Amino acid sequence: MGRGWIFVFYDVPNSPSKIRVKLWREFKGMGAIYPPYSVCILPDNSRVRRKLENIRRDIEKHGTAVIFRARGERDVDEANVLKMFDEERRGELDEILEECEEFMKEIQHNIECGNVTAEEVEELEESLEGLNRWYKKVISRGVEVSSDSKVEESLRKCSEMLNSFAEMAQKRQDEEWRKRQQLESESNAT
Repeated sequence: MGRGWIFVFYDVPNSPSKIRVKLWREFKGMGAIYPPYSVCILPDNSRVRRKLENIRRDIEKHGTAVIFRARGERDVDEANVLKMFDEERRGELDEILEECEEFMKEIQHNIECGNVTAEEVEELEESLEGLNRWYKKVISRGVEVSSDSKVEESLRKCSEMLNSFAEMAQKRQDEEWRKRQQLESESNAT
């Protein structure tokens, strides 16, 4: 397989800069290079490895791909990576929660403005389907997160509100149909 390499990821404050400079000098003194590459960390699983081969081919059409499988030196290294993944997923889940709040506000706004129509129901159904797809996608990419009860509860509330809104729209449509029928029968009677 060849020679072994050590990848070091570090994050220290920008200020004071002497910390960054000291680390840079020490690493350079040990022979480190700072390649001008974009770097990402992926969980090592079969789904990722399959997709990675296609991505590698795409990258190599235009540039250079360097891919290593690695393990942390200590348990704390693994914990730090898992923490980064958790923070990333938590951010995405928080965005979904915000979008759920916006979704529920939109339904309330439509009710207040009298915009309770079948067309609006259809648009809202598409939006809710999108939120559910987004949630499933985030969960599927998780390293340890299998679900999130807050998001699931919020999505359930969105679904309940949409169902109530759809019932209101159906009742309104039925009432309008009855009124039209009544007007037609009155005009035919005269």
